[in-house]
Amino acid sequence: KVRLNLHDPDGANRTKSRCTPCHTGTYANASAATHCADCQPGKYASTMSATTCTVCAADTYQNASGATACDSCMPNSSSPVGSTESSACLCHAGFVREASTTVVGSAAPDVCMPCAAGTYSNVSGASECVCCVAGKYASVTGATACVECPPRSMSEACASACACQAGYEGLGCTACDAGKYRDLSLPSCVFCEAGSYSDTQAATHCSLCLT
Repeated sequence: KVRLNLHDPDGANRTKSRCTPCHTGTYANASAATHCADCQPGKYASTMSATTCTVCAADTYQNASGATACDSCMPNSSSPVGSTESSACLCHAGFVREASTTVVGSAAPDVCMPCAAGTYSNVSGASECVCCVAGKYASVTGATACVECPPRSMSEACASACACQAGYEGLGCTACDAGKYRDLSLPSCVFCEAGSYSDTQAATHCSLCLT
């Protein structure tokens, strides 16, 4: 509370004192204070008669003085205790910060968007998602790492799935039987055409019969 000096209404040269509570967003931390001070950015006072300001919790921020609460960071982001700017809210790994679409002609808050399938981000606050290298993939959005392709399969860069190598087929990438083959243009193993053969498993082509 702070002390205010009030003059008598009859005009006499006499004063009397009255203490009044500090409003929300302000505080007084000393006895016989004559004024209330605004809470600094990164802090707030949600109740009257505060003697100190509360530091903004993690995942919140406040960039104004005299605040009564802190603002929450955007979803999928975090900030340290006592943050004073929205820029302190860093998108989690697997997400990147993007400007949101405008709302009624005014700029909307930024958003944390998940990395697309085939890309990843393994640090918080990343400015862009990174493509998976050939031989790895990310099948989901918001990936924090890419996964090695299973045995007998492969992928190109930025892949969301792996494909069986030539000579293999199916979910487990099993080898084509002898008498069949598969090249990368075919979805599955097929029989050799008349006049040709394959005498081993996992053939990628058939050989012409000798005449």
